[in-house]
Amino acid sequence: MIKKMRVVVALVAAAALFTVSAGATTTKVVTIAMHDPGCHSFSVHGHFSTRFATEGPVLLRNDDETTIIVRSHTLSGAFGMRTLAVGRTLALAHGTYGVTMQGQAIDDNHLTLVVR
Repeated sequence: MIKKMRVVVALVAAAALFTVSAGATTTKVVTIAMHDPGCHSFSVHGHFSTRFATEGPVLLRNDDETTIIVRSHTLSGAFGMRTLAVGRTLALAHGTYGVTMQGQAIDDNHLTLVVR
């Protein structure tokens, strides 16, 4: 009986340790924001950039002024394209993603996100 109790206690402790270590990983949030009228960029540590590379997986957050279009061959959906409304997030795995603003002018920024 005592042996069984020790085994149960050991299993519970192992499960608790596994749960704590599994929760230790945090997902990075990559933000797209407007910084000039008509120009959207990645906002990274207070700096703006049209290209960004990071370790994945990531959550892409749209803080722009309108819906953005995310394209990649790794995305499911029509032609590897997803739309992301303002204030929403999209989980992205490994891959290269092109990001444009819906209805944007031809001379506006075209963003590239690389998730390794």
